[in-house]
Amino acid sequence: MMYMYGFFFPIIIVLQVVCLLHAYRNGSDQKWYWLILFFPLIGSIIHLYEHFYSRKNMADLSEGVKGVINSNYEIQKLEKEVK
Repeated sequence: MMYMYGFFFPIIIVLQVVCLLHAYRNGSDQKWYWLILFFPLIGSIIHLYEHFYSRKNMADLSEGVKGVINSNYEIQKLEKEVK
């Protein structure tokens, strides 16, 4: 059991550092720093979810996928807007 904690500890620390750097570079609120520092795994997961898996990002990603799959998607979308 102790071996398992030894394996995950460095991964959690790296995740915490990456989230702290991301929060610093994007000028996030101070609450993110405290959340990531005091609750490393949970705070990092919440931070990643909030900033990378938001509805706007998922909508942009789905629009890009639709455009790749259906080459006429952009044209059809513009035609609907004109109507």
